[in-house]
Amino acid sequence: MKRRNVIAHLGAALACSQSLALSAIAPPTAAKRKIASHLDLRTTRSVMEAVLEDEASMPMDRRGMFELDLSRYSSADLNALKYMAPLEGAFATFGFESITPDIAEILSNWNSHFLIFQRLRSLNNESAVCLGSADAGHALVFDLPIKLDVPTAKAIACNGSPLSLEFKTLPDLLTAQALATHQHEMFLTLPGELVSPSVATALSRHAGYLLKIQMLSRPTGPVMEAFSSNPCKKVSVNFRDGTRGAIACTVAIVDSGIYYGGF
Repeated sequence: MKRRNVIAHLGAALACSQSLALSAIAPPTAAKRKIASHLDLRTTRSVMEAVLEDEASMPMDRRGMFELDLSRYSSADLNALKYMAPLEGAFATFGFESITPDIAEILSNWNSHFLIFQRLRSLNNESAVCLGSADAGHALVFDLPIKLDVPTAKAIACNGSPLSLEFKTLPDLLTAQALATHQHEMFLTLPGELVSPSVATALSRHAGYLLKIQMLSRPTGPVMEAFSSNPCKKVSVNFRDGTRGAIACTVAIVDSGIYYGGF
């Protein structure tokens, strides 16, 4: 799940574009700032040219392992996103604060390894259905704490590739049960307080082959037992252990046994 560094010269190529979106000097007005954060087709073409040129110069074993950084853009033309869909292997990072179903449908057809959303705080059900397509071949990563209702969690869990989510508030039991239907690697960041044994038990039923949970504080004994209640599931729990000077610790739960180790 580790992402590659951003292509070094991609930013330089973007800065050379004639589009206002790529101006090196911050526009003085709010209207121009809004334009500067919008990804249009002309800008997209310059990005694609830079990426393809860089790919051609890479060793064969490194091609398709680059990061496409679109985090500066809060919106985009649909045609611009369609134009980039054939780009294979990218770790694509977006700055979108919201996603319409039309955008989600286009992104679901991208050939990227990862779709990484840095600023998305909520996701509606229609967009989740598109992004969570079982046919999609890319992982989904949400860097900001996100709020999901049960239908949306169930839709996004249909994604047939790795899924990474951070929650601002604890998911309830039904949401945890919906997430547990996910059938690939799942990485969850949960608030450290008030995790209930019932939610932990539901998550331990995760249908995929890897479940990693990060928490800000050590889970209680009953919660740890709940995480290990599925004898067929391995769960990894990372947390901050205050008794050890806030050192990050890993608890790997295998076959109902709990094993401690640093990382």
